Amino acid sequence: MKLNNTIFSIICLLAVLLSFNACTAIAVQTAFSKKKGAIPPDFGSDPEHILVFLLSDESRYNRKVLRIGREVYKGKLVFLSKRQLETEEYSDTNIYRYIFQHSGHSSFNTYSPNSSGSYDTNQGSYLKIGMYDRKEKQRYFNNAGSTQYGLLIRYMAKKLEKERKSMLDD
Repeated sequence: MKLNNTIFSIICLLAVLLSFNACTAIAVQTAFSKKKGAIPPDFGSDPEHILVFLLSDESRYNRKVLRIGREVYKGKLVFLSKRQLETEEYSDTNIYRYIFQHSGHSSFNTYSPNSSGSYDTNQGSYLKIGMYDRKEKQRYFNNAGSTQYGLLIRYMAKKLEKERKSMLDD
């Protein structure tokens, strides 16, 4: 009987975790679009544009953006630090017009009761990603943020690839 209760508890916990991930995924997927203001209206219109994936000071983000960017986005792309982007080599805003970037991290704390009757503090951070149009000097971000960096990067890169392909097909 005890084994059945344990198995049932584990199944319920997994169901809750999977539904949370599914809800997050749906919210993130719908947030990244031209209509929602997260993608520049002209993105994908010129096959000569090279999408710049801007790297950050955080290795966790960089590892994910390097892997997912190469895997998902099939257009021309380059991965640059901010210092590299500011060099003469990448100064042409007609070619290196769009930047895929994050807007920084926001921190949060969660508190949970422990066995001694006090609370444990757990810290976390989430980020938002979006784009910057260097030519128009316009930011394209929305309010979608997540602690799951890979999820954000993957869905945004998929949307950008879909936009790029749809503009080429027209």
